[in-house]
Amino acid sequence: MTFSTAVHQQAAHLWQQSFDHPFIKEMANGQLPIRKFRFYCIQDYRYLKIFNHLQRQVMDQLSAVYLIPRNLFEMDDSQLEIQERERYFQEMSVSPEEYRDA
Repeated sequence: MTFSTAVHQQAAHLWQQSFDHPFIKEMANGQLPIRKFRFYCIQDYRYLKIFNHLQRQVMDQLSAVYLIPRNLFEMDDSQLEIQERERYFQEMSVSPEEYRDA
């Protein structure tokens, strides 16, 4: 048995709990209130901004030590996700102050 298979088996109940979470079920069946989705998006935006900042700090340090070209990190996935959230905010009429100051 591979390591990943063993870990997956040990965490299978947690994996299933993520699918059974009320937020996911409400989203899947179209019953998620917009206020919950707005709150999630704002919190997710904060997470992505902090993660992106941390990721750039790590990349700066790695680039300095291992001579990794800096342009490899110019547009990473987290930055694309941040831009996507900002489009959601426009559609939901969430002001920049709401999501940037949350």
